[in-house]
Amino acid sequence: MLSFCKYCVVIPHRNVHVLLRKCLESVPKLPYVHVLVVDNSDADKKAELALQGFACGFGGLTVIEREPRGVGYIRNEALLYLREQHFSGKLVFADADDYFTPQAADCFERFKDDDSDLVWFGVEGCDEQGNATNNAVFIKRNLKVCVDENDDAALRFNSGPVWGKFIDFGLIERNDIWFPEIESCEDTLFSACLGYYAHKTLACPTTLYVYVQRSGSLVMTIDARKARIGFEAAYDTTCWLKEKGSAKGYYWTQYNVIWHWMNWCQKDSKAWKCFPKVYRLCDKRSAGQGAAIVVKRKVKAVLKKS
Repeated sequence: MLSFCKYCVVIPHRNVHVLLRKCLESVPKLPYVHVLVVDNSDADKKAELALQGFACGFGGLTVIEREPRGVGYIRNEALLYLREQHFSGKLVFADADDYFTPQAADCFERFKDDDSDLVWFGVEGCDEQGNATNNAVFIKRNLKVCVDENDDAALRFNSGPVWGKFIDFGLIERNDIWFPEIESCEDTLFSACLGYYAHKTLACPTTLYVYVQRSGSLVMTIDARKARIGFEAAYDTTCWLKEKGSAKGYYWTQYNVIWHWMNWCQKDSKAWKCFPKVYRLCDKRSAGQGAAIVVKRKVKAVLKKS
């Protein structure tokens, strides 16, 4: 039963059953690990296709089906289900097209009785062919700062993805933390809330997880609309932390605002109109540098066309 498990690995799934099978096979085969797949696939690509002939070597596997209403909604449905099942262990998020490393089993075993609110781990990046990429380098950098300088602020507030960490489910329940039900970047505010409310934290440099940069994935198909959603998520997160009086939270998340604004500017020239909004919220020098980069990109694009 879920209520007796030390861990629950939550995997949202949509139409990638072959990759889901690989992800499931990488989950540590430990009796106190339960896997919850939240399926919102099309009729011919359900998660059950990944389970044909699958030998479940961990403590249990549950599949619940939900309508496709975005990843924020799907993850909230997982949180709601876990509350209904009186789960009280550690929550571990994974994406269906990613996978855990062979070292993950040691990590799960080592921290199964740890009372930390949050434990961060190393994350590697790769492309679909398995070639190493630097798309998770910011997590490595933040881990190094935490270990070398004993400062976890960057991990608390500048590690947006929900994977690559163990989350005490009590932290979520005590502080009533939910995902914004938006199309993308739903984990930006959620992860910042975890960082803000967590008391005891640990950082472990062992690589737990591999993030796959897959063509066709949500992250790799960012258009102007999704870029705007990402900017708004980052902006709202920084405003929330500023209102809470979190100086470190504000310091670290303002750079996400600038980065997302720059990314949006690349997709939509109308995004430039939001610069005053960025300038008022963020560090003036950093915002100015971001604006200078956007202008340089525009000049290069014009010269290229000519």
